[in-house]
This record gives sequence, C-alpha cells and structure tokens, in this order.
Amino acid sequence: EYLAKQIDSLDVNGSSNVEGRKLLKIMKALEDVQRYHQIDNSLQIKQFLFDTEAYLRKMVRTVHVRDEVIATLAIISDFSYAWEIMSEYVKLMQAYIKKDPKVVLLLRAIFLKMVSILDLPLQRINQCGSEDLISV
Repeated sequence: EYLAKQIDSLDVNGSSNVEGRKLLKIMKALEDVQRYHQIDNSLQIKQFLFDTEAYLRKMVRTVHVRDEVIATLAIISDFSYAWEIMSEYVKLMQAYIKKDPKVVLLLRAIFLKMVSILDLPLQRINQCGSEDLISV
C-alpha cells in the first residue's frame, strides 16, 4: 500500500530530478521487499516484482529525457509527417498536369499549403537554436 501511494504521488510535470529520486527510492523499496520477505516460494509475486522494477527503470529513463531530445523528436516527426504528405500529392499533381498543363495555375494553393506544412519543422529547428537553420 505504501508503494502504491508513492507511485500515485509522482508528478509528471514535476522536476525530473525529484521524480527520478522518488522512482529510485521505490525501486530500492522493491529490492528490500525481495530481499527481506520470503517470496522465493511464489513465482507470481517474483514475476510481478520483476515486471514492476522493469517498468520503474523505464520511467526513470523517461523522466530524465532532456528538452533538447524532445525538441529533436518533434522536429523529426513534423518533418516526416510533412514529407509523407508531400509524397502522396506528387503523383496526383503529375497526373493532373499531364492531363491539362493549365492546372499548374490552380495548384498554387496546394504549393502554398505544402510550404505551411514544411514551415513548422523549420520553426522547431529555429526554436532549438540549431545552426542548421541557415542551410535548411
């Protein structure tokens, strides 16, 4: 019951150092439970404690992810999404242009939308202060 209250008290928006220390204390408490209580006889309890410890380790790693890494992941995911969307439109645009070359004039709005889709990744690159912004 004590461990459950400790886990419930974790704050996702709290300081990563404080929450990381709390997680390490909980992991230490689990080790103490394994060491001092006779659980060798119960395979289910051993498995539960093992799984819980594995989840807590993942939580510790997740808590200590730096803001720069999160910004980089956001940039990559935004750019990947934009790239995927663009690739879906290329064949369609080529077919329309082959059918009627005057359609190019009507595709201006689509090109402007593509620019706005690619603008968000550029904003993210700028936000994280990357020197690559100029080359992009």
